[in-house]
Amino acid sequence: MELPVSLADELFTDLSMSVDCEMRTAYSGRGMFGQTCLGFVTSEVGRLSYHLGILMAEWQPNNVAWSEVDAEALVAAFANAATDDMGLDRIVYYPDIRVVP
Repeated sequence: MELPVSLADELFTDLSMSVDCEMRTAYSGRGMFGQTCLGFVTSEVGRLSYHLGILMAEWQPNNVAWSEVDAEALVAAFANAATDDMGLDRIVYYPDIRVVP
């Protein structure tokens, strides 16, 4: 699914209030063959997953851009997470979510 960068930024703003993380909008993980996706670098993988779940449960389209996102598809895409080691941190990435302008 495609997620506009403005909405990815809004999601990151909400998420970063609860979790120490950095967003990657063009991460290419294992087996992605150069395709890119959304990811978050953190040392708090469990906390990230927990708070992302809360954000999705409370998700309410409060502007036109969010109302155009298929909520069920977004939740399903977040459920298909993968991780890679990045030194002391890990990246949790979502191969089914491509960030677009």
